[in-house]
Amino acid sequence: MTKRQRWVLVAVTLVTIACSTGRWLMEGLPRKAWRDGPTRVSAEYCPDGMDLQIEQFAEVLKGSPDGWNRYLTVIRHSHQASTYLVGVLAAPLVCLGVPAPVAFAVLSLVASLLLLGLLARLVGEVLANAPGWQLAVLLLFLIHPATIRCFVRPQTDALMALFAFTSLFYARQLVKDPTRAATWGLLCLTQSLACFVKIHGLALLLVPPAIAFLMGSRGRVILATLVWGTLLPAGIWSGLFAALGLFGTIGYAWDYLDQFYSQWTFAHNAKVLALTVVPLLIPALLHPRLLGGRTTVDSGPKDPADTPSEFRSGLPATLLLLVGGFAAIMVVCELPPRPRFQFPGLAPLVFLAVLGIKERFGKGLVARSWVSASFGLFLLISAGLIYIDLYSRYFGRTKDLAPLDTFLIHFL
Repeated sequence: MTKRQRWVLVAVTLVTIACSTGRWLMEGLPRKAWRDGPTRVSAEYCPDGMDLQIEQFAEVLKGSPDGWNRYLTVIRHSHQASTYLVGVLAAPLVCLGVPAPVAFAVLSLVASLLLLGLLARLVGEVLANAPGWQLAVLLLFLIHPATIRCFVRPQTDALMALFAFTSLFYARQLVKDPTRAATWGLLCLTQSLACFVKIHGLALLLVPPAIAFLMGSRGRVILATLVWGTLLPAGIWSGLFAALGLFGTIGYAWDYLDQFYSQWTFAHNAKVLALTVVPLLIPALLHPRLLGGRTTVDSGPKDPADTPSEFRSGLPATLLLLVGGFAAIMVVCELPPRPRFQFPGLAPLVFLAVLGIKERFGKGLVARSWVSASFGLFLLISAGLIYIDLYSRYFGRTKDLAPLDTFLIHFL
Protein backbone atom coordinates (compact mmCIF):
# COMPACT_ATOMS: atom_id res chain seq x y z
CA MET A 1 0.00 0.00 0.00
CA THR A 2 1.04 3.58 -0.50
CA LYS A 3 1.97 5.83 2.40
CA ARG A 4 -1.36 7.65 2.15
CA GLN A 5 -3.30 4.36 2.21
CA ARG A 6 -1.40 3.25 5.31
CA TRP A 7 -2.34 6.46 7.10
CA VAL A 8 -5.98 5.94 6.13
CA LEU A 9 -5.78 2.41 7.55
CA VAL A 10 -4.25 3.67 10.80
CA ALA A 11 -6.91 6.39 11.14
CA VAL A 12 -9.80 3.97 10.54
CA THR A 13 -8.26 1.48 12.98
CA LEU A 14 -8.12 4.15 15.69
CA VAL A 15 -11.73 5.12 15.00
CA THR A 16 -12.77 1.46 15.23
CA ILE A 17 -10.97 1.11 18.57
CA ALA A 18 -12.66 4.25 19.88
CA CYS A 19 -16.14 3.21 18.70
CA SER A 20 -15.77 -0.34 19.99
CA THR A 21 -14.54 0.90 23.36
CA GLY A 22 -17.41 3.36 23.54
CA ARG A 23 -19.94 0.65 22.75
CA TRP A 24 -18.54 -1.48 25.54
CA LEU A 25 -18.50 1.31 28.09
CA MET A 26 -22.05 2.39 27.18
CA GLU A 27 -23.36 -1.15 27.43
CA GLY A 28 -24.18 -1.01 31.12
CA LEU A 29 -25.32 2.61 31.39
CA PRO A 30 -29.00 2.96 32.36
CA ARG A 31 -31.50 3.50 29.56
CA LYS A 32 -34.12 6.16 30.11
CA ALA A 33 -37.83 5.47 30.37
CA TRP A 34 -37.98 1.88 29.18
CA ARG A 35 -35.70 -0.37 31.23
CA ASP A 36 -36.58 -1.30 34.80
CA GLY A 37 -33.90 0.34 36.87
CA PRO A 38 -30.30 1.09 36.03
CA THR A 39 -27.88 -1.67 35.14
CA ARG A 40 -24.35 -2.01 36.41
CA VAL A 41 -21.73 -0.08 34.50
CA SER A 42 -20.15 -2.64 32.19
CA ALA A 43 -16.63 -1.46 32.97
CA GLU A 44 -17.16 -3.04 36.39
CA TYR A 45 -17.98 -6.59 35.30
CA CYS A 46 -17.54 -9.14 32.53
CA PRO A 47 -20.45 -10.90 30.86
CA ASP A 48 -20.99 -14.51 31.89
CA GLY A 49 -18.93 -14.20 35.06
CA MET A 50 -15.55 -14.24 33.34
CA ASP A 51 -14.29 -11.60 35.76
CA LEU A 52 -14.57 -14.19 38.54
CA GLN A 53 -12.39 -16.63 36.60
CA ILE A 54 -9.78 -13.94 35.95
CA GLU A 55 -9.70 -12.68 39.51
CA GLN A 56 -9.50 -16.18 40.96
CA PHE A 57 -6.57 -17.14 38.73
CA ALA A 58 -4.89 -13.90 39.78
CA GLU A 59 -5.17 -15.15 43.34
CA VAL A 60 -3.40 -18.33 42.24
CA LEU A 61 -0.56 -16.26 40.76
CA LYS A 62 -0.32 -14.25 43.96
CA GLY A 63 0.15 -17.48 45.93
CA SER A 64 -3.09 -17.19 47.89
CA PRO A 65 -3.70 -20.10 50.30
CA ASP A 66 -6.08 -22.63 48.76
CA GLY A 67 -6.25 -20.39 45.67
CA TRP A 68 -5.89 -23.27 43.21
CA ASN A 69 -8.73 -25.27 44.77
CA ARG A 70 -11.03 -22.22 44.71
CA TYR A 71 -10.11 -21.60 41.06
CA LEU A 72 -11.00 -25.19 40.16
CA THR A 73 -14.33 -24.83 41.95
CA VAL A 74 -15.13 -21.72 39.91
CA ILE A 75 -14.30 -23.16 36.50
CA ARG A 76 -15.94 -26.54 37.17
CA HIS A 77 -19.28 -24.81 37.74
CA SER A 78 -19.02 -22.34 34.86
CA HIS A 79 -21.22 -22.56 31.77
CA GLN A 80 -18.34 -21.02 29.78
CA ALA A 81 -16.94 -24.35 28.64
CA SER A 82 -13.31 -24.21 27.55
CA THR A 83 -12.68 -20.48 28.11
CA TYR A 84 -9.94 -20.95 30.66
CA LEU A 85 -7.12 -19.40 28.61
CA VAL A 86 -8.74 -16.01 29.20
CA GLY A 87 -8.14 -16.18 32.94
CA VAL A 88 -4.54 -17.31 32.44
CA LEU A 89 -3.71 -14.47 30.03
CA ALA A 90 -5.62 -11.67 31.78
CA ALA A 91 -4.68 -12.53 35.37
CA PRO A 92 -1.16 -11.01 35.21
CA LEU A 93 -2.72 -7.61 34.47
CA VAL A 94 -5.03 -8.04 37.45
CA CYS A 95 -1.98 -8.76 39.61
CA LEU A 96 -0.67 -5.36 38.49
CA GLY A 97 -3.85 -3.65 39.70
CA VAL A 98 -5.87 -3.58 36.48
CA PRO A 99 -9.58 -4.43 36.99
CA ALA A 100 -10.52 -7.80 35.54
CA PRO A 101 -12.96 -6.45 32.89
CA VAL A 102 -10.39 -3.92 31.68
CA ALA A 103 -7.71 -6.62 31.56
CA PHE A 104 -10.06 -8.81 29.50
CA ALA A 105 -10.84 -5.89 27.15
CA VAL A 106 -7.12 -5.21 26.71
CA LEU A 107 -6.65 -8.88 25.86
CA SER A 108 -9.38 -8.60 23.21
CA LEU A 109 -7.76 -5.46 21.79
CA VAL A 110 -4.39 -7.21 21.47
CA ALA A 111 -6.05 -10.21 19.80
CA SER A 112 -7.95 -7.94 17.39
CA LEU A 113 -4.79 -6.06 16.41
CA LEU A 114 -2.92 -9.32 15.85
CA LEU A 115 -5.81 -10.54 13.68
CA LEU A 116 -5.73 -7.31 11.68
CA GLY A 117 -1.97 -7.70 11.24
CA LEU A 118 -2.29 -11.28 9.98
CA LEU A 119 -5.10 -10.30 7.62
CA ALA A 120 -3.00 -7.40 6.29
CA ARG A 121 -0.04 -9.75 5.77
CA LEU A 122 -2.12 -12.32 3.90
CA VAL A 123 -3.78 -9.65 1.81
CA GLY A 124 -0.39 -8.11 1.05
CA GLU A 125 0.97 -11.44 -0.18
CA VAL A 126 -2.01 -12.39 -2.31
CA LEU A 127 -2.74 -8.92 -3.73
CA ALA A 128 0.82 -7.62 -3.78
CA ASN A 129 0.26 -5.60 -6.96
CA ALA A 130 -3.18 -4.26 -6.03
CA PRO A 131 -2.85 -1.87 -3.05
CA GLY A 132 -6.34 -0.47 -3.55
CA TRP A 133 -7.91 -3.90 -3.15
CA GLN A 134 -5.75 -4.54 -0.09
CA LEU A 135 -7.14 -1.40 1.53
CA ALA A 136 -10.71 -2.36 0.56
CA VAL A 137 -10.42 -5.70 2.41
CA LEU A 138 -9.05 -4.12 5.58
CA LEU A 139 -11.50 -1.20 5.66
CA LEU A 140 -14.54 -3.43 5.12
CA PHE A 141 -13.34 -5.58 7.98
CA LEU A 142 -12.77 -2.62 10.30
CA ILE A 143 -16.13 -0.89 9.80
CA HIS A 144 -18.29 -4.03 9.88
CA PRO A 145 -20.80 -3.99 12.78
CA ALA A 146 -19.35 -7.24 14.13
CA THR A 147 -15.90 -5.64 14.35
CA ILE A 148 -17.29 -2.57 16.14
CA ARG A 149 -19.01 -4.97 18.54
CA CYS A 150 -16.02 -7.20 19.30
CA PHE A 151 -12.74 -5.31 18.71
CA VAL A 152 -12.50 -4.07 22.31
CA ARG A 153 -14.77 -5.95 24.67
CA PRO A 154 -14.46 -8.30 27.66
CA GLN A 155 -15.69 -11.34 25.73
CA THR A 156 -14.00 -14.22 23.93
CA ASP A 157 -14.98 -13.36 20.35
CA ALA A 158 -11.78 -11.51 19.41
CA LEU A 159 -9.56 -14.33 20.67
CA MET A 160 -11.67 -16.89 18.82
CA ALA A 161 -11.42 -14.84 15.61
CA LEU A 162 -7.64 -14.62 15.98
CA PHE A 163 -7.18 -18.37 16.40
CA ALA A 164 -9.59 -19.12 13.56
CA PHE A 165 -7.45 -17.03 11.25
CA THR A 166 -4.15 -18.45 12.52
CA SER A 167 -5.49 -21.91 11.68
CA LEU A 168 -5.87 -20.78 8.08
CA PHE A 169 -2.71 -18.65 8.03
CA TYR A 170 -0.21 -21.19 9.36
CA ALA A 171 -1.72 -24.11 7.44
CA ARG A 172 -1.33 -22.11 4.24
CA GLN A 173 2.25 -21.17 5.13
CA LEU A 174 3.16 -24.81 5.69
CA VAL A 175 1.64 -25.94 2.40
CA LYS A 176 3.79 -23.38 0.63
CA ASP A 177 6.94 -24.34 2.57
CA PRO A 178 6.69 -27.58 4.61
CA THR A 179 10.35 -27.33 5.74
CA ARG A 180 9.70 -24.50 8.24
CA ALA A 181 9.91 -26.29 11.59
CA ALA A 182 9.03 -23.18 13.61
CA THR A 183 5.74 -22.81 11.72
CA TRP A 184 4.77 -26.39 12.58
CA GLY A 185 5.29 -25.51 16.23
CA LEU A 186 3.24 -22.31 15.89
CA LEU A 187 0.41 -24.26 14.26
CA CYS A 188 0.33 -26.77 17.10
CA LEU A 189 0.51 -24.01 19.72
CA THR A 190 -2.26 -21.83 18.28
CA GLN A 191 -4.51 -24.84 17.63
CA SER A 192 -4.06 -25.96 21.24
CA LEU A 193 -4.73 -22.48 22.63
CA ALA A 194 -7.87 -22.15 20.49
CA CYS A 195 -9.39 -25.13 22.30
CA PHE A 196 -9.13 -23.23 25.60
CA VAL A 197 -10.72 -20.00 24.36
CA LYS A 198 -14.13 -21.33 23.35
CA ILE A 199 -15.63 -24.77 22.98
CA HIS A 200 -16.18 -23.98 19.28
CA GLY A 201 -12.41 -23.96 18.89
CA LEU A 202 -12.53 -27.75 18.69
CA ALA A 203 -13.89 -27.41 15.15
CA LEU A 204 -10.65 -25.70 14.13
CA LEU A 205 -8.78 -28.95 14.69
CA LEU A 206 -10.06 -30.17 11.32
CA VAL A 207 -9.06 -27.05 9.39
CA PRO A 208 -5.29 -27.54 8.72
CA PRO A 209 -5.52 -30.95 6.96
CA ALA A 210 -8.58 -29.77 5.02
CA ILE A 211 -6.72 -26.66 3.87
CA ALA A 212 -3.68 -28.71 2.90
CA PHE A 213 -5.91 -30.96 0.78
CA LEU A 214 -7.74 -28.08 -0.88
CA MET A 215 -4.46 -26.37 -1.73
CA GLY A 216 -3.18 -29.45 -3.53
CA SER A 217 -1.00 -31.17 -0.92
CA ARG A 218 -1.00 -34.93 -0.56
CA GLY A 219 0.87 -37.62 1.35
CA ARG A 220 3.33 -36.53 4.01
CA VAL A 221 2.24 -32.89 4.15
CA ILE A 222 -1.38 -33.78 4.90
CA LEU A 223 -0.24 -36.38 7.43
CA ALA A 224 1.97 -33.78 9.13
CA THR A 225 -0.84 -31.21 9.30
CA LEU A 226 -3.10 -33.91 10.75
CA VAL A 227 -0.53 -34.68 13.47
CA TRP A 228 0.55 -31.12 14.33
CA GLY A 229 -2.71 -29.31 13.66
CA THR A 230 -5.25 -31.89 14.83
CA LEU A 231 -4.05 -34.86 16.88
CA LEU A 232 -1.50 -33.18 19.16
CA PRO A 233 -3.80 -30.21 20.05
CA ALA A 234 -6.72 -32.60 20.60
CA GLY A 235 -4.57 -34.70 22.91
CA ILE A 236 -3.46 -31.62 24.87
CA TRP A 237 -7.04 -30.39 25.23
CA SER A 238 -8.54 -33.73 26.25
CA GLY A 239 -5.67 -34.48 28.62
CA LEU A 240 -5.98 -31.19 30.49
CA PHE A 241 -9.77 -31.40 30.54
CA ALA A 242 -9.64 -34.86 32.03
CA ALA A 243 -6.93 -33.94 34.54
CA LEU A 244 -8.84 -30.88 35.76
CA GLY A 245 -12.29 -32.56 35.70
CA LEU A 246 -13.84 -30.10 33.25
CA PHE A 247 -15.85 -32.26 30.84
CA GLY A 248 -19.02 -31.59 32.84
CA THR A 249 -18.89 -27.88 31.94
CA ILE A 250 -19.82 -28.63 28.33
CA GLY A 251 -23.36 -29.53 29.39
CA TYR A 252 -23.76 -26.21 31.20
CA ALA A 253 -23.17 -24.36 27.92
CA TRP A 254 -26.13 -26.04 26.19
CA ASP A 255 -28.46 -25.12 29.06
CA TYR A 256 -27.33 -21.51 28.75
CA LEU A 257 -28.26 -21.32 25.06
CA ASP A 258 -31.87 -22.32 25.71
CA GLN A 259 -32.19 -19.70 28.42
CA PHE A 260 -30.92 -16.62 26.56
CA TYR A 261 -31.59 -17.03 22.83
CA SER A 262 -35.14 -18.35 22.66
CA GLN A 263 -36.48 -14.91 21.64
CA TRP A 264 -34.61 -14.88 18.32
CA THR A 265 -37.16 -15.59 15.60
CA PHE A 266 -36.56 -16.61 11.99
CA ALA A 267 -37.59 -13.16 10.73
CA HIS A 268 -35.18 -11.42 13.09
CA ASN A 269 -32.37 -13.75 12.10
CA ALA A 270 -33.07 -13.09 8.42
CA LYS A 271 -32.86 -9.32 8.94
CA VAL A 272 -29.53 -9.55 10.72
CA LEU A 273 -28.07 -11.82 8.04
CA ALA A 274 -29.35 -9.58 5.24
CA LEU A 275 -27.70 -6.54 6.79
CA THR A 276 -24.36 -8.07 7.73
CA VAL A 277 -23.59 -11.25 5.80
CA VAL A 278 -25.49 -11.33 2.50
CA PRO A 279 -23.65 -8.32 0.94
CA LEU A 280 -20.41 -10.25 1.49
CA LEU A 281 -21.61 -13.79 0.91
CA ILE A 282 -23.04 -13.18 -2.58
CA PRO A 283 -19.80 -11.87 -4.12
CA ALA A 284 -17.84 -14.53 -2.22
CA LEU A 285 -19.87 -17.26 -3.92
CA LEU A 286 -19.44 -15.53 -7.28
CA HIS A 287 -15.70 -16.18 -7.29
CA PRO A 288 -15.00 -17.90 -10.66
CA ARG A 289 -12.40 -20.26 -9.16
CA LEU A 290 -14.10 -20.94 -5.87
CA LEU A 291 -13.73 -24.72 -6.11
CA GLY A 292 -10.58 -24.73 -8.19
CA GLY A 293 -7.63 -26.73 -6.96
CA ARG A 294 -4.05 -26.44 -8.07
CA THR A 295 -3.98 -26.06 -11.86
CA THR A 296 -1.50 -24.93 -14.47
CA VAL A 297 -1.77 -21.49 -16.00
CA ASP A 298 -1.05 -21.68 -19.74
CA SER A 299 0.10 -18.18 -20.51
CA GLY A 300 -0.70 -16.22 -17.38
CA PRO A 301 -2.62 -12.96 -17.14
CA LYS A 302 -1.36 -9.83 -18.76
CA ASP A 303 -1.69 -7.96 -15.49
CA PRO A 304 -0.35 -10.05 -12.56
CA ALA A 305 -2.55 -8.06 -10.19
CA ASP A 306 -5.69 -9.22 -11.98
CA THR A 307 -5.33 -12.95 -11.31
CA PRO A 308 -2.75 -13.86 -8.67
CA SER A 309 -1.48 -17.45 -8.87
CA GLU A 310 -2.71 -17.89 -5.28
CA PHE A 311 -6.27 -18.06 -6.61
CA ARG A 312 -5.34 -21.21 -8.53
CA SER A 313 -4.05 -23.00 -5.45
CA GLY A 314 -7.29 -23.37 -3.54
CA LEU A 315 -7.25 -20.16 -1.47
CA PRO A 316 -10.88 -19.24 -2.25
CA ALA A 317 -12.04 -22.69 -1.18
CA THR A 318 -10.03 -22.54 2.04
CA LEU A 319 -11.51 -19.15 2.92
CA LEU A 320 -14.99 -20.51 2.27
CA LEU A 321 -14.16 -23.49 4.48
CA LEU A 322 -13.73 -21.26 7.52
CA VAL A 323 -16.83 -19.21 6.73
CA GLY A 324 -18.98 -22.26 6.15
CA GLY A 325 -17.52 -24.02 9.15
CA PHE A 326 -18.50 -21.27 11.55
CA ALA A 327 -21.93 -21.01 9.96
CA ALA A 328 -22.36 -24.73 10.61
CA ILE A 329 -21.30 -24.27 14.23
CA MET A 330 -23.96 -21.60 14.70
CA VAL A 331 -26.63 -23.90 13.26
CA VAL A 332 -25.58 -26.95 15.28
CA CYS A 333 -25.27 -24.96 18.51
CA GLU A 334 -28.52 -23.10 17.79
CA LEU A 335 -26.81 -19.71 18.04
CA PRO A 336 -28.56 -16.68 16.54
CA PRO A 337 -26.59 -14.80 13.86
CA ARG A 338 -25.64 -11.98 16.22
CA PRO A 339 -22.67 -9.96 14.93
CA ARG A 340 -20.50 -11.14 17.83
CA PHE A 341 -21.00 -14.76 16.72
CA GLN A 342 -20.16 -13.80 13.14
CA PHE A 343 -16.84 -12.23 14.11
CA PRO A 344 -14.67 -15.41 14.10
CA GLY A 345 -15.53 -15.97 10.43
CA LEU A 346 -15.61 -12.33 9.38
CA ALA A 347 -11.99 -11.83 8.25
CA PRO A 348 -11.98 -14.73 5.75
CA LEU A 349 -15.48 -13.79 4.56
CA VAL A 350 -14.51 -10.17 3.82
CA PHE A 351 -11.33 -11.32 2.09
CA LEU A 352 -13.18 -13.88 -0.04
CA ALA A 353 -15.91 -11.37 -0.92
CA VAL A 354 -13.43 -8.79 -2.18
CA LEU A 355 -11.52 -11.47 -4.10
CA GLY A 356 -14.79 -12.60 -5.68
CA ILE A 357 -15.71 -9.06 -6.72
CA LYS A 358 -12.23 -8.45 -8.13
CA GLU A 359 -12.07 -11.72 -10.04
CA ARG A 360 -15.61 -11.56 -11.40
CA PHE A 361 -15.88 -7.86 -12.26
CA GLY A 362 -12.28 -6.62 -12.44
CA LYS A 363 -11.85 -2.89 -12.07
CA GLY A 364 -15.21 -1.98 -13.59
CA LEU A 365 -18.15 0.00 -12.30
CA VAL A 366 -19.89 -3.03 -10.79
CA ALA A 367 -16.86 -3.86 -8.65
CA ARG A 368 -16.45 -0.31 -7.36
CA SER A 369 -20.18 0.08 -6.76
CA TRP A 370 -20.47 -3.21 -4.85
CA VAL A 371 -17.55 -2.45 -2.55
CA SER A 372 -18.76 1.11 -2.01
CA ALA A 373 -22.33 0.01 -1.28
CA SER A 374 -21.15 -2.61 1.22
CA PHE A 375 -18.87 -0.07 2.88
CA GLY A 376 -21.72 2.45 3.11
CA LEU A 377 -24.18 -0.12 4.48
CA PHE A 378 -21.82 -1.31 7.22
CA LEU A 379 -20.84 2.22 8.12
CA LEU A 380 -24.50 3.25 8.32
CA ILE A 381 -25.38 0.30 10.57
CA SER A 382 -22.41 0.87 12.86
CA ALA A 383 -23.11 4.59 13.15
CA GLY A 384 -26.83 3.95 13.59
CA LEU A 385 -26.22 1.52 16.42
CA ILE A 386 -24.20 4.09 18.32
CA TYR A 387 -26.68 6.89 17.62
CA ILE A 388 -29.77 4.90 18.59
CA ASP A 389 -28.01 3.62 21.68
CA LEU A 390 -27.13 7.14 22.82
CA TYR A 391 -30.59 8.47 21.92
CA SER A 392 -32.44 5.78 23.85
CA ARG A 393 -30.25 6.24 26.90
CA TYR A 394 -30.52 10.00 27.18
CA PHE A 395 -33.91 10.76 25.63
CA GLY A 396 -35.85 7.51 25.88
CA ARG A 397 -37.89 5.75 23.22
CA THR A 398 -40.17 7.64 20.87
CA LYS A 399 -42.99 6.48 18.62
CA ASP A 400 -40.89 7.04 15.51
CA LEU A 401 -37.74 5.36 16.78
CA ALA A 402 -39.27 2.53 18.81
CA PRO A 403 -39.29 -0.23 16.13
CA LEU A 404 -35.77 0.61 14.94
CA ASP A 405 -34.58 0.99 18.50
CA THR A 406 -35.93 -2.43 19.49
CA PHE A 407 -34.33 -4.13 16.50
CA LEU A 408 -30.94 -2.50 16.93
CA ILE A 409 -30.80 -3.19 20.66
CA HIS A 410 -31.32 -6.91 20.02
CA PHE A 411 -29.06 -6.68 16.96
CA LEU A 412 -25.96 -6.50 19.13
